[in-house]
Amino acid sequence: MATPTPPNSPRSPQSARPPADPHVDGLVAASADAPNPYVRLEKWTWLLIFIGGFGLALGIATLNEDAVTGWAIVVPCVVAIVTGIVLIYVRSRLKDPKP
Repeated sequence: MATPTPPNSPRSPQSARPPADPHVDGLVAASADAPNPYVRLEKWTWLLIFIGGFGLALGIATLNEDAVTGWAIVVPCVVAIVTGIVLIYVRSRLKDPKP
């Protein structure tokens, strides 16, 4: 005979995770009082800059061993960094929404 699961046990359906916060988008959480519609833009801006910087360092280190591979890594990373910098400028020109 199977025993019923208590309502607050870890296996009960009531103890499932609460629904996701609608103000959370990926890596950055916006305040519940003032949601930021530009969270995704800001996230991609910094991802492009930091991943591009890491790849740039990797590409420069690779240049000594194999120039073709090094340049194949450096060029897209520089494009990513420049794109991130352009996104910073674009974000600075956007108006913040009034609540």
